[in-house]
Amino acid sequence: YVSDEKQRLEMYKRIASVVTDEDRTEVTGELIDRFGDPPPVVETLLDVSQLRALCNRLGISHVTRGRAGAVLRLDERSVPDPARLLRAMTDTDSRLSLAPGSTPALLLKNPGATERETLTDLLKVMRKLTARVDALAAKEEQRA
Repeated sequence: YVSDEKQRLEMYKRIASVVTDEDRTEVTGELIDRFGDPPPVVETLLDVSQLRALCNRLGISHVTRGRAGAVLRLDERSVPDPARLLRAMTDTDSRLSLAPGSTPALLLKNPGATERETLTDLLKVMRKLTARVDALAAKEEQRA
């Protein structure tokens, strides 16, 4: 899609910087302007990059896909406020819960989903969860 190696590396860096939907729109616009419509693999790369950034903000260190759904492992040292995260989970999606086991993790139930469906679902839920965590933090700051 991007034949020049220097430009390709530049675009990888731009894609890796995507956090918000606005970032994504800007990078996608740049890709279209410079190289034409991006192929599906580039859209997937944008999804993965944005998902990674959203997960990092919430202290999620690892995402795997299993039979029951997606498991999002938490790094206890990186979760900004565990209580706030748990409160936000209940408001975000009824399929989101604490995963059973000794390692702290979240489970997004979506049995039978394809890899692409799981990625799309995860991105949608992580956008909502991050927004809810941010809203709760802002509300707590107003009270203080």
